[in-house]
Order: sequence, then C-alpha cells, then structure tokens
Amino acid sequence: MRARPGPPHWAVGPATLLRVLASVACIAGLASSGGAQETAESDAYAWVQYGSDGQAHVRVIPSDRGTCPEVTGDGFGAATMLKVPAGAGFDRVLCDAPLPPSARGIRVGVFALPPVPDRIRRFAVLGDTGCRIAGAQVQDCRDNRAWPFARIARSIAADVPRPDLIVHMGGYVYRESPCPAGDARCAGSPYGDAWMTWAVDFFEPGAPLFATAPVIWVRGGSEACSHAGIGWSRYLAPDPQPMCAPQDAPLSVRFDDLRFLSVDSAMGTEADATMEEAGERGALAAGPGGSTILLTQLAPLLFFARHTAADPAAPEIAAMVAGRLDLFATMTFAGAPPTIIVGSGGDLLDPVAAARLAATLHGTVEARFGYAVFDRSPGGWSISERDPDGVEHRHCQLTAHEVHC
Repeated sequence: MRARPGPPHWAVGPATLLRVLASVACIAGLASSGGAQETAESDAYAWVQYGSDGQAHVRVIPSDRGTCPEVTGDGFGAATMLKVPAGAGFDRVLCDAPLPPSARGIRVGVFALPPVPDRIRRFAVLGDTGCRIAGAQVQDCRDNRAWPFARIARSIAADVPRPDLIVHMGGYVYRESPCPAGDARCAGSPYGDAWMTWAVDFFEPGAPLFATAPVIWVRGGSEACSHAGIGWSRYLAPDPQPMCAPQDAPLSVRFDDLRFLSVDSAMGTEADATMEEAGERGALAAGPGGSTILLTQLAPLLFFARHTAADPAAPEIAAMVAGRLDLFATMTFAGAPPTIIVGSGGDLLDPVAAARLAATLHGTVEARFGYAVFDRSPGGWSISERDPDGVEHRHCQLTAHEVHC
C-alpha cells in the first residue's frame, strides 16, 4: 500500500508522531462520551449499511423480537432474514437483506430509509459518540451539552443537501460500569456490553442518522472483545455474528470513482505487526484503480513509513480518516496520506491531550465537540468542521498531497 508522495507539511516523522499519539492516548485513557436519556423511546430500528460483500444492506432490529419484516422499494420487495438470534444479555435479534444497486423508495414498516448512492458528492464523519461511565470517570448523560451525540445526529439529518453517506469512526458504547450511587448525571443507566446499554448509548440518540444516508460503521477500540465487542459483532459488523469476532476482514465499498476501505484496528496498535498485516490485506481488498479513502481507528503510520516505495500497482490512498483520540485534527507529513482524526462526537474531550498534540505537531487540533462534512471540490475535498448544532467552526481543504485548514 502506498501513499501518494507529497511535500511534508510538518517537520515530524511517523515514528515521532507515533510516540506523541501513544502518549496522548494514555493521557486520554481512551476516555470519552456523554449525554441523554436512560431509557430507549423506540422499540425498533432500521438502517442501511454496507456489508462484508461491499454492497448495501438493510439491517433491522424488530420490535417483536422474532419475526423479520419485509423490505420494499421502487420496483423491488423482499423479506429480511434472521441474521443473529437473541442471546444472553441481547434479547433483540438482527434481520438483514441485501439491496439492489441504486435502490430508492426503501421502506421497512414505518421506516422510510435513504437511497443507495451511485456517487459520493458529500459525506459526514463522526466518531467516539458514547457517554462515559467508567469508574471515577462520569459524564453527564442527561445533559445534551455535556453529551451532544443526539444533537450531532439531528444536525447531520437536517443538513441541506443531505450527505450521500455517513461514516462513524467507532466508539459507540462507553457505559462500562455502574453509575456511582447518588450521582444524578447517570442514575439508572444500564452499563456493560448488553442490549439496553447499546440502546441508550447509541441506537436511540443516533436514530436520526438512520433515515439520513447509508452508513459505514468503523470498529473502534471500545468495540474490542474486552469491551463492547459482542454488541458490535451482533448489530453493526459488516458480517454480523452472535459472538465477538477478534478482527473483522477489511471492508471495501466502491462508488463510481471513489472507494472507501475500512480496516479493523480495534485490537491493534499503530506500531505492531497486526496493523501492517491489516494494511496488506487492505491493499488486496481495495484492488487497483480509482481513489481510495482509508478508514481505520488507529492510523498505521509506521506501515506507511516503511512502504512509501511499495508496489506501484498498489492502490493509491488519497486520504486516511482515523479516530481513537477525542478531538478533531488534521496532519500532513511525508510517508503517509493526508490524515484527518474525527473523534469529537460526544465522548469526554481532553484539552490537555489536545494541547500536547498541537504543541508537538504544530498542526490543526481542536478539542471541541462536533463532526465533519466532506464536500467534493476541484482537486479533492473541502472539509467543514462543525459544532453539534451544525455551525461551521473551521474550514479545511484536502488534496491527494496534503490537508490545510
């Protein structure tokens, strides 16, 4: 896998950057998240996502916990099939049906779902959206200012024009331990890797996204098997299954001249062989031709540093979008594609970690809640970093060589 060569924007090498990111991750403690209701208002959910075959699928969590519903659209109709049965801690099943290319008018019962796009002109990115309850780290899950995921989801849904695609960079559930006794910020909250935790931390506040655009879900560190990996594998994984899969195969989704390649780095580190092997598999999954945007929670920086003179037939990585850190940042340096970190979707922010990263990299780093919208522009993409209410805070320009804000 090779990055398109370009001039360095910062005088920082990948090895140095790795040390900085590793120290910041330790500072942040992979903490995050915050805010809203402690019970799910809806009893059913339906959305469109890309499966392991690279095609759009309807996913449904039905209200009756058993019967999979019909999916209809303009000129087609089919029954969804039971994909994952109920299990311990997860009394809700998952139903699934592949969609025909460019499907329109998609409906599942009362749910009107978004069309399947041929070409991506605009896509929205968010990440690290859960509400943090982990020992002494407690976010106010009832305050949508302290935990703005629901606001962000509504803002993306209200955007004009709507995005053709939504990318979630991982970090869906952070309610890991019981709410401390007497703490009104999270009293009564479910916790642990179980259906009710997923319902209040992700599905309920994120529901506006489901009617807005098809989604690529990226696996994050909180979806490792030691955390919320069962819920991930049951409901959001490209190839869903009842138990946690240690690593998902790379997902390659192509839209006309653009490809998104999602590589699972939930249980790896930036420097270990696992990430390099994932990069190799990703190159094979992407295949030649077109422009590729790499999606992965941990940026495989050393992989790119060691492979800048790789096989010229390897796919060109035009940009890399990562998560993990609870902030927004952009980076350009020799030996890797332009990199954008989007991890500010609700998890606890860490201004100290952001300040240390900014001081070391002398780049764009923001410790504020929000999300990003990518729009096609001449020679690349314009990036709008927005606050939870959809107001632009910063504008950036991404080309195949670098990103500037």
